[in-house]
Amino acid sequence: MQISVFDLIIPTEDNGYCVFDPMLEEDKNVFFHMTAASNKESIISHGFKSAKELSTGILESVSYAQRSSSCFANLGHGFESERVIFAVRFQPEALKEVVVNGLDIHVYKQHIQPEILGVVHLPKGFKLSWI
Repeated sequence: MQISVFDLIIPTEDNGYCVFDPMLEEDKNVFFHMTAASNKESIISHGFKSAKELSTGILESVSYAQRSSSCFANLGHGFESERVIFAVRFQPEALKEVVVNGLDIHVYKQHIQPEILGVVHLPKGFKLSWI
């Protein structure tokens, strides 16, 4: 499966520190998921999986941010390897089966997989200007 690679929009205060086009950022069915770039091909081929399903942790859900800027919440002072942020679209009926929080959603059911719209690549050492 081929997916779009979107150009990185430099996050600034003016764009709410978002890295995707405003049309995607403002779509109520589009969400964002950041991960190590090394996970990209596996996600494209096999879908999103929880840390528990991957045997890498105890979290039973996959989280998706309502805005790409929320993906940076736990960033700290940059990252040591390349990252990607996926832009994904959920069907409205699928959103009835997820847990909605203030800034994100959590998907506990593996059969609920979004359509992958594309990714933005973030280089190693990427930092937001306000961090």
